[in-house]
Amino acid sequence: LERAQQRPRATQQSHREASNTQLGSDPAPEHHHGAAEDHDADVYDPWPTERPAPAAVSPHSRWSDTSFASVQLELSGRFRKQRPSPSPLQELVLPAGLVWQHDPSARNRSPAARTVWVKRDDMLSTQYPGNKFRKLWHYLHSRDMSLYTGIISHGGHQSNAMLAIAQFANDRELTFDYFTPTLPTRLAEYPEGNLQAAIQLGMNIVEVEPHLFQKNFGTSRSPFLEKHIQPSTLVIPRGVACEAAEEGVAALATELRDDIAEHRLTNPLVVLPSGTGTTAYFLQKHLCEWEIPVLTTPCVGHEQYLRQQWAELEEQLPPGHLRSQPTSDLGLPRVLNTSTLYRFARPHRDLYYLWEFLQQTGIEFDLLYAPVTWKAILEQWPELRECDLIYVHCGGAEGNISQLGRYVS
Repeated sequence: LERAQQRPRATQQSHREASNTQLGSDPAPEHHHGAAEDHDADVYDPWPTERPAPAAVSPHSRWSDTSFASVQLELSGRFRKQRPSPSPLQELVLPAGLVWQHDPSARNRSPAARTVWVKRDDMLSTQYPGNKFRKLWHYLHSRDMSLYTGIISHGGHQSNAMLAIAQFANDRELTFDYFTPTLPTRLAEYPEGNLQAAIQLGMNIVEVEPHLFQKNFGTSRSPFLEKHIQPSTLVIPRGVACEAAEEGVAALATELRDDIAEHRLTNPLVVLPSGTGTTAYFLQKHLCEWEIPVLTTPCVGHEQYLRQQWAELEEQLPPGHLRSQPTSDLGLPRVLNTSTLYRFARPHRDLYYLWEFLQQTGIEFDLLYAPVTWKAILEQWPELRECDLIYVHCGGAEGNISQLGRYVS
């Protein structure tokens, strides 16, 4: 934390100038209405462009070391060593009203008919959010990190992966350059949520015009980045969607197998949300041996987008690597869609009400991925209720503060 405080802070103006110089584009306009649509949570700017800044707050006060103290207190539970033990599997009885809305016949059944299991990966690490600890497992335990002096990655403004990589870079004393679409005006002046915490950990923002970002940055290694990296630079794709993520996900598969045996679940079914789909892809690959199916709900885009991410991920795998076979019954995860296609991170009243219902369980779920996935589960509850359903809680509740701000506005 002291290293992060001592690092020089570049002003937002220098960030914009660096972005325009590197990308060879015209200076970004003050506001960004009508920008190309992007699937990340941050393209949607909930703040009115004419909203005046608070009189007692300077434009860049949240970039100061004083602000960092508040971030440290707010996220104090995360800045400790990760727990070495497997994440627990918790039994959960869904609220009756929530199930009855989608399955009226459940009124005549016992509470056991509403029982599911939650794999609490949100409790796995207090330092790295959610399943990003799984994805970064390879790098966290690699002896080759001494070969690198810096990290480059890309993604959205409030990405959980961004914050996890920023924490990792800070721990290893590496520079971290993060390519992201041009920040909305209000967020640029008053960073919040994951963006604020990542900046205070020393992350350097490189803003890219939205249309250029959408064109040049995929989940796989972008040719656009080749001119920005050095031999000593580690490139981590968006959402840590790469082969290195497999090692940690394989450990998750082993834990799930042990949990299923311990609790004597005879008809297990694993469900989890997907952004890039990396966790679901590798999880199904390693659960095939035990014939345990994996269902996943695309939360960032539609099903076609998710399958495209899987295709790009397979292209990165080395020759001879055991790949999932689409022709196999358990080759790829089964896609569990919602009846309504929700635009990622856009506030929706029904998702918020569902999230409030989930809060009654005593488990804090994230407000981006979890409601969409539970919506898909409940819509198909009559077909799924006979299974021993295991929901993999991938964390992400750290971003609820910024997402709730969107609902308020």
